[in-house]
Amino acid sequence: MKFNDLSIKTLSCIQVILAVIISLIFTFVVPLEWQPLTAKEIELGISPSEVGGLGPIPYHIFTLSQWYFSFSIVWFIKRDNPYLNNYLVVSFVPLVSIIIWEFFFLGLYYDYIHILPAIISFYIFWKKADTLEQKLMIIYACIYSVWFNIVWILELAYGGALLVIVILLFYVYPLCFILFSFYFRNRENDRDI
Repeated sequence: MKFNDLSIKTLSCIQVILAVIISLIFTFVVPLEWQPLTAKEIELGISPSEVGGLGPIPYHIFTLSQWYFSFSIVWFIKRDNPYLNNYLVVSFVPLVSIIIWEFFFLGLYYDYIHILPAIISFYIFWKKADTLEQKLMIIYACIYSVWFNIVWILELAYGGALLVIVILLFYVYPLCFILFSFYFRNRENDRDI
């Protein structure tokens, strides 16, 4: 049996396992200085514990950006995976917001952790829109909001986020995205999701 002959659920499980491995590597093996936003914040005199985290314990494993980055890498394995495509599309607006903030306020132009998944999300909208479905988008938008709230409230990450940013990106945005998902409501798919 060939790799591409595996069911979409089996391929999705493989992609999830690989994304977990990538996230663990970027959290516990890759030095903080290799992660562009964290390195820039350290350069500006902002300690990682001030921007959210557990002090000396790496906090990247709890950030949505790390997971979007990890899943954007494994996306190349199966580009038509509706589970992964819908997950990555939900990341587009927050990632672009972070990239704009980095470009104009921090002077950071090479943050691959945010740029790669944003590019892939845009590509999915542009070329793979047939893999997008309202049901999955709503589920992922809700997961996005719940995940952020849990790690923010428990101060596992995002500890330095301003309340207005929290409200805009993590409450208003998922609601707007759920409304946007109605554009994909009438798509007919023969997939068993």
